[in-house]
Amino acid sequence: MTMNQVLTQSTQFFNQLEGELMLGLVIVGALLLCTLIMSIKKTRKLEKQLIRMQNELKVSNNSVINIGQQLLSLEKKVNKQNLSRSQARSQKSTTPKPSPSIDTVVDQPQTFAKALINEAPKQSVVDNNESVYDKARLYLAKGDSIENIAKRCNLSHAEVSLLKALSKNPATSL
Repeated sequence: MTMNQVLTQSTQFFNQLEGELMLGLVIVGALLLCTLIMSIKKTRKLEKQLIRMQNELKVSNNSVINIGQQLLSLEKKVNKQNLSRSQARSQKSTTPKPSPSIDTVVDQPQTFAKALINEAPKQSVVDNNESVYDKARLYLAKGDSIENIAKRCNLSHAEVSLLKALSKNPATSL
């Protein structure tokens, strides 16, 4: 074998090797590009889910805050009535008894529960035994708008939205 033949064969070998390397690099680059595109799509989907979950969390938080405020106002009302009742009883009795403080009324769960039962609304648009939330669910089932239901039932927009979301997915609300 002559030197020219050796050089020609080695050049052909390196050219073939270079072509295979280039083909391998192109395939690896294509795979990386596909992986990048898929990860971008997945990231966008996750961002949309995050935004949706943040909105649902805001609705839930607003609802919980509103319910808590309603509970506090109802508790104050019950405590005032219990104080006035106990003061009236103490004025009627011959031996004066100390009137219970707000703290003692709240600390007695049975008294508080009885007061809550006595404080239940006497009249209702839909039914005497239904709560405001039951009314709202009924109006939602009828297809009323969230704004109308919020006005009718004296609930916040967030509470009605939460009830609507829960009525769509009852299995996930547990």
